[in-house]
Amino acid sequence: MRLIIALLPKTFAVVEGLLRDCSSPLWYEVHFTTFCALDRADLEPADQARVLQLIRTYLLSIRTDAGFAAWKAGDLLGDEWRDSDTVEMLGELLLSARYASGRKAALHGIEHALNHATKAEADKLSALVRKTAQGDRSIEVRREALLALEGAGCGPAIVSPRALSKKAKSASRKREQ
Repeated sequence: MRLIIALLPKTFAVVEGLLRDCSSPLWYEVHFTTFCALDRADLEPADQARVLQLIRTYLLSIRTDAGFAAWKAGDLLGDEWRDSDTVEMLGELLLSARYASGRKAALHGIEHALNHATKAEADKLSALVRKTAQGDRSIEVRREALLALEGAGCGPAIVSPRALSKKAKSASRKREQ
C-alpha cells in the first residue's frame, strides 16, 4: 500500500478503486492503511486537493465502522492534514454524511481540530457538535457528540458535564424511545 501511495499522483486511479471496494469487511483494513500512508508533504497542492476530495466522497457515503477506516479518515482531516479547508469540510460532513459512520468520523476529526482551533473555529465547531448532540437522526452519533461535549474523546471539553443542557439530554432520550 505504501508503494501505491508513494507513487501518487500516477496511482490515483488505483487508490480510487481501492477506496470504492467495499465487497468484504477486509477491504476496510486496506482503506485504513491507505489513510495512514497519506502524507500531505509528499504531494503537490493540486494532488492534495484531489486526495481531500477522495476522503470527502468516502466519508459522505461510508456505511460501516469496519476496520476503523472512517475513523482514520476523520482523524486525518482533523489532525495530520488539518487546515482551515479540512476544518470546514469536517463541519460539512458532520451535517451531510449519509450514514452514521461518516458523521461519527467527522465528529472525531472535529475533536482533533478543536485541539488547535482558533477562537472563531472553536465557536463554530462547538455549535455544530451541540447541534449534532441535540438533533442528529442517529442515537449513536448523538451519544458520540454528547461525549465530545464532555471532552471524553480526543478533544477538549466543549462544556462541562454539568453544563450540558437538559434540552440536549432530553432530546437525545426522546429520540431513543
